[in-house]
Amino acid sequence: MATGNWNDSDNNFNEIVSLGKTQAEEIIAKRILKDNPNIINNCSKCGKLARTPRARQCRYCGNKWFE
Repeated sequence: MATGNWNDSDNNFNEIVSLGKTQAEEIIAKRILKDNPNIINNCSKCGKLARTPRARQCRYCGNKWFE
């Protein structure tokens, strides 16, 4: 079973999977967010999550931040 780019300092892939689906997903999601902080696109006005990482208009408050 491939373990991707996880290095020796990370938890063992099989150990993470053995925790169960919910806990494994949470650990993996935290890792993705840690390694890719720019993946989250929050509105600068209300702070809510934009529809996509490339969105430039908030669907909640209508704030626009396109160039």
